[in-house]
Amino acid sequence: MEHSVVEFDDEESPTPGIFPSPGLEALHAHACEASKQLSDAAAAGSSTSAAMSRRLRESKSVWDLCLALWGRIDEQDIFGYGPDSHETTMLRRERVSTWLRGAVAPAAEADAKKAALASDKVGAVLALLSAGRRAEACEAQQEAGDHYAALLAAIAGGANSEKGQLLLRQMERWQEARADEFISADRLRLYATLAGVPTWPGSRAEEVNVCADLDWKRAFGQHLWYLTSPIASVGDAFLGYEKAFKVRLLVLYYSICRYHALLKDLTYLTTIFFRAMEPMPPAQSRIMQKKARAKEVSATSWT
Repeated sequence: MEHSVVEFDDEESPTPGIFPSPGLEALHAHACEASKQLSDAAAAGSSTSAAMSRRLRESKSVWDLCLALWGRIDEQDIFGYGPDSHETTMLRRERVSTWLRGAVAPAAEADAKKAALASDKVGAVLALLSAGRRAEACEAQQEAGDHYAALLAAIAGGANSEKGQLLLRQMERWQEARADEFISADRLRLYATLAGVPTWPGSRAEEVNVCADLDWKRAFGQHLWYLTSPIASVGDAFLGYEKAFKVRLLVLYYSICRYHALLKDLTYLTTIFFRAMEPMPPAQSRIMQKKARAKEVSATSWT
């Protein structure tokens, strides 16, 4: 009720009308409450069940994503950026990238540790790139003496960039000479990622897929960080990711159930948020509409 407006009908039997307050205060308040509940659960220690802790973490993650997508941006007020300006689009992209790096960090770190135990240096670099940690991937390649790949990772500019096209042409030359048969599949996958191409046929029977064995969050991260332009919006990256599995241009190994569950939650939250942003109609008309619907239901029940 704190972020709602209550108005009453002026008729003899006043009926309260409760409407969401327009603006972003409710969104930020819900996000703060989710953070507080998670902090309280952590302070309570063993008295909080593992299932409850998991639900609280997931709830906070969803609200943090909502903040990244629709929350206030201080730079807009300071510099006067418009909501549809390029600057605001880039700020949104950076906020979603920050959220995504945190969301995929546990899975990426697990893959990096597994690769380290197997002395798989390229696999460890792929794990770092799947978490959006390009600087760390460059450092790891430098330490391994792989200066060529480190340079490619440092200058990669996403899909359709000049540097990406140059790397893609190099891969095509390898394919023409069938030299790629002597290059490991993970290294070809690394080059395809840095070239900004989701799949690459190569000379082998199995094509190179940069999203193979990745959950849906890291598959989306591949599109946001490497398969779209660095100045593309979050919406552009999501459309590319959605097209990838709907059109079946590439095979994404993500969990369909978890994806649709989160999509359902986000759809619900998005609906509530945009309803709160709509101009509030007069309470009188809303109440009259409610009474009219009640009369229609009553009349239907008698027929």
